[in-house]
Amino acid sequence: MTDISEKMREEYEAWVLSEYPNQRMSKFADGEYHSTTIQYCWLAWQAARLPAGVVSATAWRVVDAKGKRFTVYNKDLAMAISDAGLHVAPMCDVPPEGWECSRVSGHEGPCAAFEVAP
Repeated sequence: MTDISEKMREEYEAWVLSEYPNQRMSKFADGEYHSTTIQYCWLAWQAARLPAGVVSATAWRVVDAKGKRFTVYNKDLAMAISDAGLHVAPMCDVPPEGWECSRVSGHEGPCAAFEVAP
């Protein structure tokens, strides 16, 4: 971890504990927080401190260590999340609303689309 990201983590943890003094801040060996809420907040904390990025028309699929999937629409944020060790891939933007393709953006051939639960 760089000095900058270490300092940022110290600031984040100090803020969390100032708001929630009883919060456990334990981490796995890879540095990810045990609490997924604290982990996702940490990713957001870092992303909020990145220089403003241009929102891309492409969505990015993120898969966390437990297989939970979520979508981000900012390439810089997606790359920061990737740098944090999560799987990130550009999403196909062909399927209509309510559907998602499991293939990456710009793929050849038909989509592998599935209906997204509301």
